[in-house]
Amino acid sequence: MRLTYKSLLAAAGLLMLAGSTKAATIDWSGYKWEVNSNDRIGQGLVRGSLSNVLIDANGYLHLRMDQQDGKWCGAETWTTEPLGYGTFYWVFDGPLTTMEPQIVLAGFTYGPQIHQGTDCQNEIDVEFSKWNNPDNKNNGDFDDYGPPPAVRGDDAENDWNFTGGNVATIRVEWSADKIVQSVWNGVVPIDAPTSTAAVTWTNTKTKSIPLVACPFMFNLWTFKTLPTKSMEAVVRDFKYVAAPKAETK
Repeated sequence: MRLTYKSLLAAAGLLMLAGSTKAATIDWSGYKWEVNSNDRIGQGLVRGSLSNVLIDANGYLHLRMDQQDGKWCGAETWTTEPLGYGTFYWVFDGPLTTMEPQIVLAGFTYGPQIHQGTDCQNEIDVEFSKWNNPDNKNNGDFDDYGPPPAVRGDDAENDWNFTGGNVATIRVEWSADKIVQSVWNGVVPIDAPTSTAAVTWTNTKTKSIPLVACPFMFNLWTFKTLPTKSMEAVVRDFKYVAAPKAETK
């Protein structure tokens, strides 16, 4: 049985942001992560909240969307260390196929976080969302943006429909000449063959492949329309394996 948000808050082993609204960094899965405390997320309909990013007694990272003082708040966190070419692996647990169509749950590299380009540059996205369209036949996408002077339209995108339920394993394999992005039903090891994935895609469009190390980010936000109910997503695991030095720019 999955823990509810309220039960997590009562759990003796709960790790929050040092119990202080001033704390903005957590240690999780071998990395330090900055937490968005009040800045806009995505389109800016919601802002970050320190209380919406927490770690439970199992070592799982929780991302929360809720109302605080009458305003909707989402969740966002990113590695303080830029990560370059290599393999990114994580496991999402949450209402992946049933969340409201305007909700966006994403894991991605993002260069603009450290001023490596601007929005829609140096970015590799894996996003679960119907993008505010209840009739959208797809509920997820891969979307990659290359280095400056890339602009919107130079990106490479692949949309897909995940039907595997509440748990998905995601892997991104990033090199200088291609990006392989895959999603599996349930939990699989980091070296699972792509032939077993529910969705997999190889991007070789040069203009859409980042060339610099970037922070890795998770966020939970809303597109065009505010939510009507609170929700929570869990990241059970995160791993990064750097490419051999000869491949890293």
